Amino acid sequence: MIDEKTYDIDNIPEDAEVFATQQKEYTPIDPGEIYQVHIDKVELRDNRFYKPDEPDPMKRGNKYQFSFEYTVLNEGEFLGRKMWDNASLAFKPTTRQGKPTKLYKIVSRVMSTEFDWDMCAAFAPDTKTLYKNLQENIVGHQVRVAIENTTNPETKRTRTKITTYSSAKQELAVPAEPAPVSPP
Repeated sequence: MIDEKTYDIDNIPEDAEVFATQQKEYTPIDPGEIYQVHIDKVELRDNRFYKPDEPDPMKRGNKYQFSFEYTVLNEGEFLGRKMWDNASLAFKPTTRQGKPTKLYKIVSRVMSTEFDWDMCAAFAPDTKTLYKNLQENIVGHQVRVAIENTTNPETKRTRTKITTYSSAKQELAVPAEPAPVSPP
């Protein structure tokens, strides 16, 4: 269990965000294409869906996650659009379900390397080293992604979700001027 802090008007954290503004509407990105993206940044963040009081670890989730920001590089109407994805800190070639973790997929596809367990342990012996390795080996590189669009039945908003990562075949030019962002 984590220590819960309370805040008064004089010590509100700077990162406390209000989610009252309506997001802008954007044309959903076409899910029929494979997009090559530039990895603009990786940040370690609190997972806002973490449930510290949940007794079932599978439902509790992870306290922290990596947040990835991408820019679409394909020529056409989506050139320069932003996309985001989150990944837990798990860096494993296989899980109990027999599949690699999302973080493993991102790193292995960008680096075009299939990591074995020893290589994973060397790349990510602790959180600080993992974060440093992501900054040095992933940020500024390119990867291809497949996406799907999902629409919230209540808000009717469409969200773009990355479903697959694959290695970039060749480097594409990164646009100098960013385009409008896709809603996260």
